[in-house]
Amino acid sequence: MNILIIEDKKPDIKQLEEILFQIEKNQKNFFNITSTDFLNYNDLLSLYKYDLIFLGIELKNGNGIDIGKKIRYVNNKVKLVIVTHHQRYMLEGYKIKADRYFLKPLNKDFFEKEMIEIFNDLTNDLAGIYDPSIYEKKIYFKDIIFIEYYLRHSKVYLYNGKILETKKSLKDWAEIVTTYDFAYSHKSFIVNFLHIKKITNKDIIMKSKDVLPLSRHYKEEFKNAYILYLNQKD
Repeated sequence: MNILIIEDKKPDIKQLEEILFQIEKNQKNFFNITSTDFLNYNDLLSLYKYDLIFLGIELKNGNGIDIGKKIRYVNNKVKLVIVTHHQRYMLEGYKIKADRYFLKPLNKDFFEKEMIEIFNDLTNDLAGIYDPSIYEKKIYFKDIIFIEYYLRHSKVYLYNGKILETKKSLKDWAEIVTTYDFAYSHKSFIVNFLHIKKITNKDIIMKSKDVLPLSRHYKEEFKNAYILYLNQKD
């Protein structure tokens, strides 16, 4: 997991790194941590590679909120966490869609508890499969809307509109996504719960406006799994 700390106070960087290393050890994750006190043009272009950014506000070389706006322009999906001495910036934090807001000095227990939720979300966001025979890039599970088996091929429908065709069977795909929020809706369809808009008696209406079949054989199991998914999200 790639983490960037934007902060110009060395004691604050040290405290943050120490807590992150402890979380890394406890959660058995791997953190690649980089710190800087300023972002130049080239730094902005490389922001896409970071999964999580900690942002100080009172910086000698710039205002953290302004930097946050630039970060959001370049990478709207990155998790952004504000760390500051002043509560007055909290409203400003909403403008840059900060995922968390912490006051310095950090309360270690509270920080760890809140950040574990962020790291769990990131783990799910980063989960996927890399298979060059299917696609030149990693396929993130969250970006898969549904998978269809047709004429001895599987078609993977992605959020960006791409349709990837593969010789993997639907059973193969079911095993790949088994621990994530997918389920059979029909013998020829596996559906990602994340992209469901509505379920009717016979169909599944996706946010992408695709209408997928919900067969009698899979209906009860599918609906029960989807209800469990919704309850876990609440």
